[in-house]
Amino acid sequence: KTLEGMEYVALVHPAERDEARQRMLALLASDIPSVDSDRRYWRVDGSEFWGHLTGQRFYDVDGAERGLIGVIADVSARKIAEDQLQRQNNVLNAVVESFPGGISMVDGDLRVVTYNNQFKKLLDFPDSLFKKQVLHFEDFIRFNAERGDYGPGDKEEQVTALVARARKFEPHQLERVRADGTVLDIRGMPLPDGGFVTIYMD
Repeated sequence: KTLEGMEYVALVHPAERDEARQRMLALLASDIPSVDSDRRYWRVDGSEFWGHLTGQRFYDVDGAERGLIGVIADVSARKIAEDQLQRQNNVLNAVVESFPGGISMVDGDLRVVTYNNQFKKLLDFPDSLFKKQVLHFEDFIRFNAERGDYGPGDKEEQVTALVARARKFEPHQLERVRADGTVLDIRGMPLPDGGFVTIYMD
């Protein structure tokens, strides 16, 4: 009963009320069919929480519009977990980028999930290689094979063999001499959930 007669946006955190009002007006004007979003709300006692709003029009059995119905679920725990994860990711990204050598990480499907600028520099990879929406370990292996980094031989056989070896997710350490004379110490370590992280030191 306490909420009866209150404007919906009065329940929204003041910092987000203008946006909430515009979205509600757009819904009423049929500009958008429904609302599905996270935002901060205020409880009647003045405390704050994150809520997920799902709202849409509702109609009677004759098809006549009768108003709007909205469901607000408290998702504070999820938002807190997401914020903590984002902070951890920011710290990890800072560590990876400040590492003095190259770093790359791939997942269990050999998709590249992170790398730093030193990785690109030490292995002399062009920026164009990183424009793909999804990068795979094989993309780098194929590029290396095509420019002759693995010596003479069938390029496809080289790629197939190296990708197959990577799929074993075993620890490895090797030295590789690049065409420019740079000697790289390469060490790879498998990750608990599949994939591996590799470091490259000059």
